[in-house]
Amino acid sequence: IGPENLVLYHHFGNWINHDTSSGTTIDGCESPFRQYSFMEAKRIWNEIESGNESLPGNPEIVHSNSFMAPSLKETPLVYTIYDLCFFTHPQYTTEENRQFCSAELNKAIEHASAFHFISQTTLEVFNERYPNYLANSNKPFKIIHLAPRLSCNSSSKSTVGPNAPWLFVGTTEPRKNIEGLLNAFEMYLKTSPKPRPLVIAGGKGWLSDSLHQRFDRLTKQGM
Repeated sequence: IGPENLVLYHHFGNWINHDTSSGTTIDGCESPFRQYSFMEAKRIWNEIESGNESLPGNPEIVHSNSFMAPSLKETPLVYTIYDLCFFTHPQYTTEENRQFCSAELNKAIEHASAFHFISQTTLEVFNERYPNYLANSNKPFKIIHLAPRLSCNSSSKSTVGPNAPWLFVGTTEPRKNIEGLLNAFEMYLKTSPKPRPLVIAGGKGWLSDSLHQRFDRLTKQGM
């Protein structure tokens, strides 16, 4: 088996960015779409999905880590399903996003060659929504949990200092239950003699205005 080559697509299917200058790059990895404008990338993807143009980089397999499931004709597409909250908890998203995610998932049912589920729960919800699909389609699937895969050496000394903060990483939106986190943190502040600070790192998601107002209020209170 030879070395693996990674190709990053800064425009993918229907997800065409107006500006890719701040997009992710990895040394040694191709980024063939990064230099294209919105209109040029849209044209190329239309040609790719029509079967008139090859996918840049000529990958042997494409792994979709978003809800995009473009038609790639001869190139196998592995489609990752993170969660299906837009089905189970529609109140935690916008109607526009719910329709978008639903439409792209339906495309994945048609276009994907294989599926990756991040949890048993996600697989169960999928099977409820699309009963017998996986069995009847014979498309392979795998549950691979999102978690660190580095081995833990119990003999190694911790590098976390006594004043290191609690850290939350993720988009700030209702489905993350950040309100519950803040409630617990306020209780912690009242009971701990030497409380650690809380750092929340992530982009602003939908329906999160009240959360950011609470962030501002707690920050002004010195929390």
